[in-house]
Amino acid sequence: MQVYVRRNNDPEAPNKSLRAFRRIHLKAGETRHVELTISPEAFEFYDGNVDGLVMKPGSYTILYGGTSDEINQKQIEVKVK
Repeated sequence: MQVYVRRNNDPEAPNKSLRAFRRIHLKAGETRHVELTISPEAFEFYDGNVDGLVMKPGSYTILYGGTSDEINQKQIEVKVK
């Protein structure tokens, strides 16, 4: 399971950043509930003004699924204040 974060409306931010993952092995047809925690640091991005990572408020998309291919990922929108 992989969780990516995208900072919306920020052309300088990466397309998406891997923020959490867990490797699991499933047999054919098997399903399993997987829980991952995204820390507040998941919403930190580089800021050239401070030459470091800072939490940036705004709109984000969280993408999650078993692959990095966006076609196979689910997504939700969140706002960070």
